[in-house]
Amino acid sequence: MNLRSAAVCALLLAAPFVSAQEEEAISPWAGKATLGYLATSGNTDNSTLNSAFEISYSTGDWKHLFGARAINATEAESTTAEAYEANWKSERSLSEHNYLFGQLDWRKDRFSGYETQFSQTIGYGRRLIDKEAHKLNVEVGAGARQSELADIDGTEESETACRAGLG
Repeated sequence: MNLRSAAVCALLLAAPFVSAQEEEAISPWAGKATLGYLATSGNTDNSTLNSAFEISYSTGDWKHLFGARAINATEAESTTAEAYEANWKSERSLSEHNYLFGQLDWRKDRFSGYETQFSQTIGYGRRLIDKEAHKLNVEVGAGARQSELADIDGTEESETACRAGLG
């Protein structure tokens, strides 16, 4: 069994999360996982593996979310994409519609101009629609990002960042 097959099997075994709607009624924990694999053969052999998961925990006025993603693609036994991401977000409700948040994001992409990127954001969010079937939030925030350049060993860039999101 090669490394890719072992990773697929491990992810399949770890994937049986209960849906968020079922979980909210009985526990503060919720989660979801996705896994995709595509392989083609012909003139060249291609394969792509995508995986992701998200876990959340809610208690009182607090909600915490942790997620991770990975992608790997090969063509003719040569890697053409390899990226990993992880993020953590904590929200503190101020009222039924308003909340404050803090977020950490880490990214490593072998085929970008950066070895790694790490960002930190704090901000304000508002729940525009909060129904069982539909949810829509808007967020604004500010923070910082540190990036390690891939082509220059040890060189780092630091910058301020603004964040706006609708989701």
